[in-house]
Amino acid sequence: MDRTNAVDLVKGARAGSHFCLFYKSSNDLVDLMSEYFKSGIEKGDFCIWITSEGGVEEKARSSLQNSLSKPLAQQIGSQIEFIPYSDWYLRGGSFDPERVVRGWLERIDLALNSGYRGLRVTGDLGWMNASDWSTVMGYESDINSIIGGLNLMAVCSYPLPGLNASQMMDVINRHQAAVGKNDDLWHTFKSLAADAAAVDGSIHAAIARKKANGKQASEYPVLFPENCDGCGLCVSVCSSGSLYLNDGRIALEPVGECDWCAICEAVCLSNAIFCPFEIAAAE
Repeated sequence: MDRTNAVDLVKGARAGSHFCLFYKSSNDLVDLMSEYFKSGIEKGDFCIWITSEGGVEEKARSSLQNSLSKPLAQQIGSQIEFIPYSDWYLRGGSFDPERVVRGWLERIDLALNSGYRGLRVTGDLGWMNASDWSTVMGYESDINSIIGGLNLMAVCSYPLPGLNASQMMDVINRHQAAVGKNDDLWHTFKSLAADAAAVDGSIHAAIARKKANGKQASEYPVLFPENCDGCGLCVSVCSSGSLYLNDGRIALEPVGECDWCAICEAVCLSNAIFCPFEIAAAE
């Protein structure tokens, strides 16, 4: 996935979004998260950035200052708050997941009562050691299960150095989608929900009906417009140009050859797009 599409995914975060970001350097972290918060400031969200090192805040403020229009740049001081991880996650000297969740809920209410559209946050989890892992993963699971009903957009960031493959899978499975950079290219991964088996069963049946009725070509993603919320992210990432919005719902008009990248499915959080070729391969 190229940088433009990765930025579209992160910038397009909406209430109930819970993404994770794997980064190798603070420059990569600031690069993508600045776009995320730039979009939040423009859309009227209150923003909180939980940082793991002092240099990140300075880089982030400079990046936002340079990318925002002059009137909006003047709002950086009041619309985005930088908090060291030790003052948020480890207040009192240890990680208490219940306290942290309560803190987010309180900040959501404060943002809404102050006239903001919602709360847009990122928190860096690079401070963890091995003894914290299971507790933090439990916290991530709790956030993932409740965020759908909250006016909250969250991106949890994890530094790649020190993470093994098993830990990466733990993180991905507790978020709706993951973004990471490899060889200077951005990539996305979509997690399967806990009830994926039941969902997949119904999807298989629906796909079979569409094909039997001649309404679906196997070489293109299968669309369920009734689930579409009209965000348009899938349209922006479709390299063939075959996806478009029709009356605010996803639609398909084959104008180019699908390359089976499945990025459209990866960025869709409303279960409106499924790639039968990807599902077949997974089986």
